[in-house]
Amino acid sequence: MYYSNILLFLLVLVIALSCTTSSLETTAELISIDIENGPKTDNPEYEVDLVRIIPLETTDESIFGVVNRIEVVDGRIYILDIQQGKGIYVFHENGDFIGRTKNGKGPGEMLNPFAFYVDHVENRLVVWDQSLSSLFEFDYNFVLKNKIRSELFIDDINSVQGGKLVHFEDEKKGANTFALFSDELEKLIYFQDFSYDSKHGSQYLDRSISVGSETLLITPNHYFIYGYDEKVIKPKYEIDFKEKSLREEDLKEGVEQIWERILGKEKVSFPLSVFESHRFIGFNVMYGHEYSTFLINKSTNELIQLADFIGSPKLPKCRILGSMGQAKDLFYGLIEPRDLIKFHEENRDVELMPKDSVPQPNDNPLLILLDIK
Repeated sequence: MYYSNILLFLLVLVIALSCTTSSLETTAELISIDIENGPKTDNPEYEVDLVRIIPLETTDESIFGVVNRIEVVDGRIYILDIQQGKGIYVFHENGDFIGRTKNGKGPGEMLNPFAFYVDHVENRLVVWDQSLSSLFEFDYNFVLKNKIRSELFIDDINSVQGGKLVHFEDEKKGANTFALFSDELEKLIYFQDFSYDSKHGSQYLDRSISVGSETLLITPNHYFIYGYDEKVIKPKYEIDFKEKSLREEDLKEGVEQIWERILGKEKVSFPLSVFESHRFIGFNVMYGHEYSTFLINKSTNELIQLADFIGSPKLPKCRILGSMGQAKDLFYGLIEPRDLIKFHEENRDVELMPKDSVPQPNDNPLLILLDIK
């Protein structure tokens, strides 16, 4: 369902990493991961508990396709579907469908919503449309409050102290970079040379900017998680999958060979998204046919691989996509209906939800909430 994004992501790796460089000092904490042989979770005392499974209402208007990003905030579930629905779908925390953005060229309509965030201060949904080169600001009832035209080719955007932090393609450098702009995207406040020799590629990440108690960044061609603070970007973690990491020589083989290596579990992709909870920093990678989610304890650097718990007799197969803020360690993800049906068939003594609530195969995915203890 979401592999097309990953295939495009791998395609740009061939171009992007042949001469990858960065002006940033690599003073990062090294996190070594043996994804195949373990031990995977450093501390066996960690527990992952199922909090809730929420069916997302399925109607002709609410059904979505490929999930490019999801945010769960302020009692609402926001889902971005770039490829099929070309919109942002909003559900109540109980799963009821609230509405979606409209397609078109009329007032308040969009053609290609590409990135978004929820502004808690202004109570607005902020959406970047790649085709219209415009930033749309809606209230929570989808009423357009502001529209900002920009010539930037934006891949991701979020609000931080002092303005908007933007991940965009710098045409002068022929590379992607991060910069801080004024709220109206008119004035460049801060720019750090973060060019990493990739003319394209960051648009295939699920989330390259995470704003919480700290601001975290990832790029499409590094095994690094960066921190942004006081107009400075610094490497925070370097993720080392040892012999499973993609090297320059691997990328010379071509996209089909790279794809075969990752699907065949010979290699692990670069981080595709980054997020933060109270105790952990999380990131996703592609390994085999699945997304693998890792959590780094911010205090101890202990590592949790959620694959140790997901797919077990206790929890169904799911894709973890983010966290519920920085006050707790509650994580959310999506379960495909077929995976939940299969789980119930194989674990008849485990009832995750009432039998009359189990979805049909073609229904929307279900939201899952997990608590790390």
